[in-house]
Amino acid sequence: MNIDKAFKILKEELLLEGKSWDNFYESLNKRLKVKINNAVEKARREKVDEVKDKNDILNGIKKVDPTATENNAGKYSEWLIKTTIPIWLTLFAVNNGNRLNTDVLKSFNQIQSNLEKKDINEYKDINELRDVIDEYETQKSTKKLKGKVDLQSGKYGIKKIDTAKESCELGSGTRWCITDKSSFETYNERTNIFFLTDGKNKYAVTIARKFDEGDRKDTIIVYDEQDEKVGGIKFLNKNFPKEIVNFISKESKVNEEFSDGIKADNKTGMFSIYKNPTSKELKEILKENDGSKEIRVIVDIENEDVYAFPGEFLHKEASKKLGIEYKSIPRKRIFTTGFFVPTSNKMMSLKIRSLKADLTEKQITWLKKFFII
Repeated sequence: MNIDKAFKILKEELLLEGKSWDNFYESLNKRLKVKINNAVEKARREKVDEVKDKNDILNGIKKVDPTATENNAGKYSEWLIKTTIPIWLTLFAVNNGNRLNTDVLKSFNQIQSNLEKKDINEYKDINELRDVIDEYETQKSTKKLKGKVDLQSGKYGIKKIDTAKESCELGSGTRWCITDKSSFETYNERTNIFFLTDGKNKYAVTIARKFDEGDRKDTIIVYDEQDEKVGGIKFLNKNFPKEIVNFISKESKVNEEFSDGIKADNKTGMFSIYKNPTSKELKEILKENDGSKEIRVIVDIENEDVYAFPGEFLHKEASKKLGIEYKSIPRKRIFTTGFFVPTSNKMMSLKIRSLKADLTEKQITWLKKFFII
């Protein structure tokens, strides 16, 4: 862009910026007025009640442009009209603006002097601007994280917290209780604690390293900066790269195991089938058992999976639901019946006890999570 053209654009912006909304509209060229009118017409055809005239469209622009005020247009107002198709102008009005686009323009307003393209008119639309800002933030976060985390992937970083000092430093500015030394030591006795960041936000991740009275407490919990739970493994898989998520399992003293249940029905009713059940889930099975302590199980030794379900539900039906062939039971799988022992929060199975001699030490250790052997 030559200097004369740049000066002309700047002059036009300054003339429009700060004008009242009525004067702003009158100062627009014919093409932009047509675009606004097309947005109004589209809203009428689509029967969008929130958009009745140009003022509703301008009100949407007002909400998106962070430099605009109630009375005056901002320095990005004309650019938004130039680069936005009529349907989006309509949506700005309906949605009372758009927070995501406002955030992009706020960021640009703050960092534009650091960008290669400093003039808003050099960007074809909000998507290009968002990509440039995301790249800038990624590079900035990458530099900031260097040397402070155990593993970094672009703007993402993770560190296993081993000391109260690390917890206090990394948790600075958050409401995490683990920033207090005594609280950290209490948590650290029974959980692995990780610091996680996506370049903008901080998260604390916990996963237990001990079993509590036979019950597995190994579900990953993610806390935001306000110390509110925001999710678990699904949240991590959705928002972080695979290598960051895998780091947690690799560094934890206890690998994450996920119990889940499926529902299956036969002639007598609907039953739950739990994979790798916790003691809480075993108790849920008993509720479906009408008081009986009998629990049927399918033990897949090779894949280290246990499936448990009510005693009334036949192995044949359960295996069919799980896609396991019942006709010829391979040695690697055990179909058996167990009894829940509340005092130990585990199951007891004579079949498994009788097979103990044929099992490896590793298999026995694994089975002890679920059974009295």
